[in-house]
Amino acid sequence: KFIAAILVLIVITSLLKKNYATTERPARWYWPFIFFGTSIASGSVGAGTGILSTMTLMYFRGFTALQSMANWFFANMFGNALGVGILMFSSSLINYRYGFFLLVGNAIGAHFGSKIAIKKGNGFVRFMIMLLAILVVFQLIFLKN
Repeated sequence: KFIAAILVLIVITSLLKKNYATTERPARWYWPFIFFGTSIASGSVGAGTGILSTMTLMYFRGFTALQSMANWFFANMFGNALGVGILMFSSSLINYRYGFFLLVGNAIGAHFGSKIAIKKGNGFVRFMIMLLAILVVFQLIFLKN
């Protein structure tokens, strides 16, 4: 619920600012601390927190939507590799048959998604991030596991 509340505040704030995430802005001095915190949440909790890290880069670092996505993917790549390495070597939790198809699907989606994002630009990416944030808030509040 806490993550949902933060996402709602960021979405409302960003919707009120028309140029939010479409042009680069100066960074706030404390952005690394907030990004560090959201990155820890993203690495440990998972669902719904990646969008929080991305929005943190847009709002507090002043990146455009495309810059935020690119930088978050880059930072996330190392954390994901570490997590997979730990799971591979310390447990038998990974189903490699399913994992292979998920890996291929993810790579295809990343390829086409990146091309579409670059072609359509920051306005499109901003819209998609806001839409995803609203869907994550809906999931966190209304859908129980």
